[in-house]
Order: sequence, then structure tokens, then C-alpha cells
Amino acid sequence: MKTKLYEINFQEANKFLNFKFDDQLTQIKIEDSYYKVQALLKKRNWLNLVGNRFSWLFIRDLIELYRQTFSPMSVVSIINEIEILENVVEYKSLTGKPKILKGEHLKGLKKKHYHQDSIKSFKKNCLDEINKTTVQKKIREEASELEKLQGKEITIYQVLTILGKNLWTPYIDRLAPEKNIYKKHLTGEWIIYYENEGLNYYLALWEHDLDDSIKAQQIKLFCTQEFPKLQILKHLD
Repeated sequence: MKTKLYEINFQEANKFLNFKFDDQLTQIKIEDSYYKVQALLKKRNWLNLVGNRFSWLFIRDLIELYRQTFSPMSVVSIINEIEILENVVEYKSLTGKPKILKGEHLKGLKKKHYHQDSIKSFKKNCLDEINKTTVQKKIREEASELEKLQGKEITIYQVLTILGKNLWTPYIDRLAPEKNIYKKHLTGEWIIYYENEGLNYYLALWEHDLDDSIKAQQIKLFCTQEFPKLQILKHLD
């Protein structure tokens, strides 16, 4: 059925996605997100990219993500990162290198950050910047220099301008790594996958503040039957 991902309707797909609905409005919103994700995957030649090496949980997580963010950008970011992992493009990743998960419940699986189009992601990346001692020092120095120059306290507008220069501008630069202006990677949420015999199997999405034991059980429930040869899935707690 995965080979028909571009054509099957939501009712057919939900036999595998296993969404449950508390009300009709929720069902309508999830169904709408399903068709938008389906169209986007088709446009990006998803099946040619990964074949059947993706789980229905992964698609379910894409649908949930689409509902939670501002635009298709987060799903596009995930596809971009997977294109890099599959070595079919040469552009630079917005985020850091893949790592092996070391937590108790997902140990042995791999993670790759992707940039999420959300207030939480923006806040996380800006806090990552402002927590640097060097950035804090630079902001203080620029504010002090401006106060001396004009002979009075700086205005709120001027404070925001200085903060924007030192927080917003680096963030924007990191969204365009091809410029080589700012080489630090963005942080973000995770693509969870497993590498087996040189091939990547894309299992799920995960966020930093979620319970990894719950995600492990989801992966085990969805993926063990889909990928019976991946023995590691049977050992997830």
C-alpha cells in the first residue's frame, strides 16, 4: 500500500495511520493535513527518494506536524534533510550531523535534527544565541556605545534594533548556510531513523520535550511488522 501513497484516500490510509477522533472537526483537520502532506510528498518524489523505507508512523507524525506549524516549511525541511542523508543532493544541512541516540528507550536508533517552522523553534535558536557570553557582551557594548554617543538612555526601539542585529540576523543567516556567513548549525527537532546494511529506514519524528518511552512504544507498535528484518525494533523498551 505504501507504493500507492500518492493515490489512496484518507480513509484507506487511516487503516495504517490509525488516527482516532474525538470529534468531527478534529477529523476534518487531520484529513485536510493528510491530503496536503500527500501532495507535498508527491511533488518532492518521496517514493523515488526512499522507496518503502518509511513507516506509517513517520507519515502520521508528518501529518501531526503539519497541523502544528505555520506553513509547509517544517515538512519541506524534513524532506531536505532526508535528501542529504540519502546523498542525492549537495546542499548543506541547516542542522548538525546525525547522532546515535543514547537514551534508555531509543538506544541504537539514529537522530537527525530538522528545522521546525514554529515559535518554539525560533525561541530555542534565539535563546541558544543570547546565552552565549560573547553575544551578551557585544549587546552590552553596542548599547553602551550608543548611549555615550547620544548622551542619553537608549530607547526601546534602539534596544530592539540591537537585539535584532545580534539575534535575528544570525538566525536568518543560519537559514541560508550556502552563504557561509554564519557557520553554526540551527537546533531543532528530530528525525528518528535506523541504518541497516547501508540503508536508512525512517521511523518517526520526535521532539526534545516528549517522553522517549512513549515514542519507543509507538515505533515498536508501528514498525516491527513493517520492517520485520530490523531486529533492533524488537528490543525497544
